[in-house]
Amino acid sequence: DSYGGPLTDERIRHLETLGFQWELPKGAGARRCLRKDFKEGWLKKYQELVEFKQQYGHTCPRTTTPVGRWVNNQRMRYRQTMMKRAYMKTHGTIEGYEAIGKGVTTLLRSEEDQLNAIGFVWKIKDSPLGWGTQFEELQGYVRVHGHR
Repeated sequence: DSYGGPLTDERIRHLETLGFQWELPKGAGARRCLRKDFKEGWLKKYQELVEFKQQYGHTCPRTTTPVGRWVNNQRMRYRQTMMKRAYMKTHGTIEGYEAIGKGVTTLLRSEEDQLNAIGFVWKIKDSPLGWGTQFEELQGYVRVHGHR
């Protein structure tokens, strides 16, 4: 998977599921408008994750779903935040800090707190749905449906 070249129709659809805006608003209120839209979009996806957890008992949806892609994005934002905090602690300034990727923003403390409140898994290797759990689920499926 490369980052070069034009966006495919599939990638455009993925970006649009995240509320991506192709044209920025103009004028002095543009940043405020974008922040408001971002916050509203964030809260909508957060609520979808809350509903997902209520239904499935965990916060690790597949990354092939819109909420799963959003979860993955929150993990990237969290890593960016942790790296930025560590840099500031070590250097006493943000000067010279290089972000991990273009367009990856840091996570607000309020967002981090909300995600922690529902048992968000920040590192996928810490997920309760590790290989062993998924294998057990597969065994159960094979027992019920007889597929091999």
